[in-house]
Amino acid sequence: MSGFKDRVMRLVESNNDLPPVYHQSTAWEPWNRVRSRPYRLPVLEHLGPANDSIFQQLVAATLPLRSVRLFLCTDWHPYSKPSDADVPVIRTLGQLGSHIGSFIPLATQCRRCENILSELEAPSNNPIQPFTTGSLRRSASTCEFCFILLQGISKHDCLGLVEEFRATIDANYAHVIVQARVKDRTIRFQSAASLPCPWSQLGPGNDVSVPGSMHCLQRVKRWISMCDSNHQCGVANLRTTWLPTRVIDIGANSNRIQLKESAEIAVPGRYLCLSHCWGTKDALVTTTANIHKHYDQLSWSALPRTYQDTICMARMLAVPYIWIDSLCIVQDDENDWIRESKTMANVYENAFVTIAATSSRDSDGGLFSEQRLRQELISGQRYGADGTPYLIAAVEEVPHPKPTDGMQELLKNWPLLTRGWVLQERLLSPRVIHFAYPEMLWECRELSSCECGRFSGTLKSEYDASSQSESPQLLRRQWWETVQAYSALALSYADDKLPALSGMATRMASKRPGSTYLAGLWSDSLAMDLLWLNADAIGPNRTLTSRPDAWRAPTWSWASLDAPVEFPFKDSSAVEMHFKIIGVNCKPATDDETGRVKQGYLKLQGLTARGKLTATGTREHGIDVTLEVGEITCPTKMQSGNRLYLDNAAEPLGAGPRDPPFTADVLCLSLATATGPHTKTQLTWVLCWRPEQDLYERVGIAYQWQEVTRANRHEAYGFSMERGWIGDITRSLIYLEVK
Repeated sequence: MSGFKDRVMRLVESNNDLPPVYHQSTAWEPWNRVRSRPYRLPVLEHLGPANDSIFQQLVAATLPLRSVRLFLCTDWHPYSKPSDADVPVIRTLGQLGSHIGSFIPLATQCRRCENILSELEAPSNNPIQPFTTGSLRRSASTCEFCFILLQGISKHDCLGLVEEFRATIDANYAHVIVQARVKDRTIRFQSAASLPCPWSQLGPGNDVSVPGSMHCLQRVKRWISMCDSNHQCGVANLRTTWLPTRVIDIGANSNRIQLKESAEIAVPGRYLCLSHCWGTKDALVTTTANIHKHYDQLSWSALPRTYQDTICMARMLAVPYIWIDSLCIVQDDENDWIRESKTMANVYENAFVTIAATSSRDSDGGLFSEQRLRQELISGQRYGADGTPYLIAAVEEVPHPKPTDGMQELLKNWPLLTRGWVLQERLLSPRVIHFAYPEMLWECRELSSCECGRFSGTLKSEYDASSQSESPQLLRRQWWETVQAYSALALSYADDKLPALSGMATRMASKRPGSTYLAGLWSDSLAMDLLWLNADAIGPNRTLTSRPDAWRAPTWSWASLDAPVEFPFKDSSAVEMHFKIIGVNCKPATDDETGRVKQGYLKLQGLTARGKLTATGTREHGIDVTLEVGEITCPTKMQSGNRLYLDNAAEPLGAGPRDPPFTADVLCLSLATATGPHTKTQLTWVLCWRPEQDLYERVGIAYQWQEVTRANRHEAYGFSMERGWIGDITRSLIYLEVK
C-alpha cells in the first residue's frame, strides 16, 4: 500500500510518468480484468495507517478530500500476480458456475453462429434470423458461441424480460451486436484486449474507464501527450505569456484558490477553460458586490462540484490557472460583460485544454458521472487448445453524439451540447476533453476519439478540417453549416443570440478581409446568406413561437428567430439570382461589431407578385397556412412540390397574435433558382407591408421544387407559368426596403 501511495504522491506533485499500464502485454494477465469490476472508492483513512504522515500531508496540502478519492482505487493491484488457485475467480466474474472441464474443439457451432462468424470474416449484409430465449438455451448446451451469447444476455438482465433477440454485425470493428427487442437494450460482444480468444474473427474492444478512477486520469494524460507529440494542433505554440483578463489561481504554490487579474501575475502560465451548464438554480458568480472577496479567496466549500473537479484536474495536469466564465466575468457589469465577450475567441483558442462537463445539467453535477458503463467478462465452458481459459467481453452499447442528433437525443446523455454558447467554446478550442456518460470523449484539430474507440465524424472535426482552407466558397459553406448547427441550440437569454456566436464571427472575419458582418450574414456573400428558411416551420412544431417578443435583428437575418434554420442551396453549384441588393446597413448596439445590433435595413430590386395568406385551424392543434399567388398554392403541410415555410408559425403575419381563420395580402419576391442534374428548386420571399413603419418585413419563404425528367428537360431553364413558378407570374421590377 505504501508503494501505491508513493506513486500517487509523485503523480500529483510532479509531472512524472504514471505507473506502467499492463494491458499492452500479450500474456494472459488476469489483473487487467479488475477494470471490468465495480470500483470501490475508499475513504482516505482506509488507505493506510493514520500515522502515515507523508500521505496525510499529501491529502491536507495538495488536494481536497473529494478530489483524492476521485483518483484512488484499492482494486488496482498491478504487482499482485495470481496463482493457480486464483483461476476460478475468472469464472466468478461472470458468475457462470461452470466446471473447468476438458478441451473440446470450438469449431463446432450451430448454423446461426456459423453465419454470424462468417459475416464477421466477410461481411455480406445478409440478414441474420432472430432467435428466442428458448432456442438460445437449447443450443447453448452444444454450441460454445451460443453459450457466450446466453451468458452475456443474462448478465445484462435481459433473459426473462425479452423473448426475442436479433444479432447483427458491426463490420467496421468485427463485433457482434445483440439487440433485445421491446426493452431497447443493445449488447456488444467483442474480444477482450490482450486476452486469448478462440474466435479470430471477433474483433477486440477498448475498456471504458470508471469515472474518476486512476485509469481515467491515465487516459486523459495519454491523449494530451499524443496530441503534443504527433499533432499540429498548435497547442505547443500557444502564447504562454498571454492570459485572459481574469483567471482563477488554483493554489498550486500557496494552497489558496483565488480570482486574479492577469495584469498582476508576474509569471504567466498555461490555463484551461471550463465549458459547463450553469443550470436553473443560482450558480456561484462574480458580481460587483463580491469581486473583492473572490480576489482574496474562493472558499472550497462554496465552489460547486463541477468547479472543484475542474480544479483537481488542473492540478493533476500541472496547469496553474483556470478560466470559468461565471467567475472570471463580472456578471452584473454590462460594460465588463461586453468587453470580455469580445475576447472569447482568444480565451478559448489559447487554452491549454478545455474541460467540458458534457453530461452535467448544472454546476453541481461534477465532471464524473455516478453511473458507469456495464462491462461484463464472460468465460466459456471450455479451455482453449493450449489449456488457457478465455474471456469474451459483453459490453453495453456506447452511444456517441452525432452532428445530426436532435435536442432530445442530446439532452438524454450530453445536455451541454444543447447550449448555444458551448458551440464556439467547442469549435474554437484547440482540444476538448468531454467528461460524459458513459465515457470520456476527445476532440482536437486532428483527431476525434473516445475510450471505446468508435467516436468520429464530429462537428468540430469538420470545422477544423475546413478551417485550413482559404477558399472563399469553402469559408461561406463553413459559416452556413455553423449557423445551421448553432441555430438549433438553446440560449437562456434571447439577447445572447449574436453575442454567443461572436467568437466564431471574429475568427471568420479574420479570414474574409473586406467583408462586413451584418447581424449573422456577410457582405461578400449576402445574396446567398439571405436564402435561409425555418426548419421547424413544417411538421409538428409549426405552432411554436419562433420570433422573440423584443426586436433583436432585422427580419431578413436568421438571428431574428429562435428556431433551427437551413440553407437549402448551400450544396448547389448552379444558382441563378433573381434580385439585386441596392443597399444594406446594420448598426451594432455596442463597440463589438460581431455582437448585438440595434438597427438594420436592406434595399432590394427584384421580381414580385401579389399573393394572399389564408390561415385555418387553432393554436392548440396547429395553424395551417396556405399561400395563394394566382392559381399557385404553397401550403405549410408537408407536400411535394410547393411548400410554405413561415418564419413564425404561431403568428403567421409577424405582427402579434391573430386567431384564424383570416386572409392577408402579402408581396412575393422571387429570390433564386437552383438547377441540379434531376431537380430544379426556386425560393421566394413572402413579405408583409407595415404601413406604420413604411417598410416590408419578411414573414416566410416559399419553397418550390420540380423534378426534371426527359419529358421536361428542355424546359429546365425556362419553366412557364403553367409549371407553377411564382417568379414567372410578373416581370415587373420594383424597389423595396426590408427591415
